[in-house]
Amino acid sequence: MPELHPDTDLLERFVRGELEIAESRGIVRHLVTGCPLCIAETRRLWKRAPSPEACDIAYDTVLDRLLERHGPALERLAAERRAAPGLLGELLRQPPSRRVALVHADGRFRSLPLCELLLDRVRDADPGQPAQAIGALEAAELALAVAEKLDGKLDGTATLVRGVQARAWAWLGNARRLAADLPGARRALDTAELLLGQAAAGAAGAAGTVGPADPLEEAEVLALAAQLHAEQRQPRHLDEAAARFDRAAALYRAAGERHLRGRLLIQKGMALGEEALRQSSLEQAVFGEPGWGLTAVAALQEGLALAGEGLERPLRARALAGLVTMLLEAGRPEETGGPLRELRRLHEEDGDALALTRLRWLEGKADEALGRFDDAEAALMEARAGFLRQRMGPEAAFVSLELAVVYARRGRDPEMRRLSDDMSPVYLAKGVTRDVVSALIVFQRTAEFEPGNLTFFIEVARFLGGSARLRRSMRPLQWVS
Repeated sequence: MPELHPDTDLLERFVRGELEIAESRGIVRHLVTGCPLCIAETRRLWKRAPSPEACDIAYDTVLDRLLERHGPALERLAAERRAAPGLLGELLRQPPSRRVALVHADGRFRSLPLCELLLDRVRDADPGQPAQAIGALEAAELALAVAEKLDGKLDGTATLVRGVQARAWAWLGNARRLAADLPGARRALDTAELLLGQAAAGAAGAAGTVGPADPLEEAEVLALAAQLHAEQRQPRHLDEAAARFDRAAALYRAAGERHLRGRLLIQKGMALGEEALRQSSLEQAVFGEPGWGLTAVAALQEGLALAGEGLERPLRARALAGLVTMLLEAGRPEETGGPLRELRRLHEEDGDALALTRLRWLEGKADEALGRFDDAEAALMEARAGFLRQRMGPEAAFVSLELAVVYARRGRDPEMRRLSDDMSPVYLAKGVTRDVVSALIVFQRTAEFEPGNLTFFIEVARFLGGSARLRRSMRPLQWVS
């Protein structure tokens, strides 16, 4: 997971004057915020640089000013950075119920690098794994406890501390969102945005300028707040979500952060796309202009292009699957060929049998939408068999209904009746809820007495797909920065 701070290699190229001007300005902007960790690393590299005078800009003057301003805290912060991994291990060896109390009681844990390590753990947790989601909430609470013990006046880094506290509150809000505590998530993210404003005011007062203390920090908080707004499922909240995503994207663009902007746009596309599919299942027109569906498609396409090959494979696969799903809902199946081919390449290289089964499902839907009914039938039958082997009931049920739609479109009533009669494996699979069973019973009755009712099959397929399909092909993301 990329961090908010430039890595050592980038700082070394900056010191040697080897960066493009846009990249160099981004480093300068970050150093001017007073980040003591990066200032310390830059000073170490500066001493080793063979000829800093070769730089086109007098970075040494900027650095001298920063070192003079924050010098008293640098040595202590460097020591804290070295000690942070050991302190984290010490904390994690304690029972969860004792960790926060230990942070409050022992001054050694009043450490900015320790807080950053804890925030990294929150970022890296997989929200699709319940145990990791619980661990993310505990790590976020611990990171906030550490952040609130930091003393900016003592360190001479008040603006930086406010920014770190804002991020800790934001990540706590995100962890609460994933734990379905939406009121708690709102309170935490409101606090994060308030602290971010205070950090911006502090930076403006110190530097005589207007703007956030750290644009990347602000973008991170905005993206997390946007994710929460997107899940409120009301037009006003979706407007707020889109506005925050757009502000964060503008900050990344101004900082020259192409990759981070791409990841953010993927997050925007997935968040708004999830809501668009939910509304689509309720028969609301969200895939025409200016619906959220088309906004999500555009964001996913641009985000994938910007993030490039550096995007992690699991995230790229989820984004591609989400894009295919959105394109099919938007009535643009002719655009799914490229994403489907790339998705197949990724899953075949990974050897993921379940992912390949889900891919056959998407391929079957695309073939059906393009009128390639023989290919659609083969793909959907393969997907149905794969889901039944793994006893995944909702997925098998939905694929069965889509297969029925293919038979109905081709007037193949006998095959549709046989499919209807062969539903017992679906009923016995895991996760088949009462509403799914009810829909399947209605399907069986209709296949028996009214097999030509194509509209019905399409509507029931939409009913089932509005939940099961979406949650598995477009898993909500914790963070994609």
